[in-house]
Amino acid sequence: GHWALNSGLSRYNPHNNEWYIKTWNGYRGVIGALGIDNNDVKWTYNQYNTIIALDSSNTEIEFNIPGLSRPEQPGYEFAFDKQNRVWLGFSGGLVMIDYNNTLFNTNDDIYQIFPFQEITSVAVDINNQVWCATAEGIFILENNSWKRFDTTRVKRVKCDEWGNIWLL
Repeated sequence: GHWALNSGLSRYNPHNNEWYIKTWNGYRGVIGALGIDNNDVKWTYNQYNTIIALDSSNTEIEFNIPGLSRPEQPGYEFAFDKQNRVWLGFSGGLVMIDYNNTLFNTNDDIYQIFPFQEITSVAVDINNQVWCATAEGIFILENNSWKRFDTTRVKRVKCDEWGNIWLL
């Protein structure tokens, strides 16, 4: 993802040494977060204040989520849980998109914003718990409320397939 006007995404294919560029006009091309889910859908969060999902056939859909603010800097993260819900940390907290496994049918979509401090990194563990890294420490979202796990400044949180939680 590129942090520049009229930019977007670049993909490199090492098998044939070719580059592919997906460009969006204006602030849609200023990418603040990029994630790839288990269905090979690329998720971008842009400075136009939207989230764009791009599937493997390059078909895209744009999500306008009330209450989501635009990224003021690059480096936010997406995470995906076992129900294929999309989680994004941003300057105002955490947003969840449940597209009910029908990516291009917006009639059944559910959005929820969990207001909080800036969340720079988000991960989902093997128990489907959502972990969030903030300047105030690590927090876990449990039953729609925040539980403090650690009080040190953390930049990134990652979960591995064995259940370990990794902190930077």
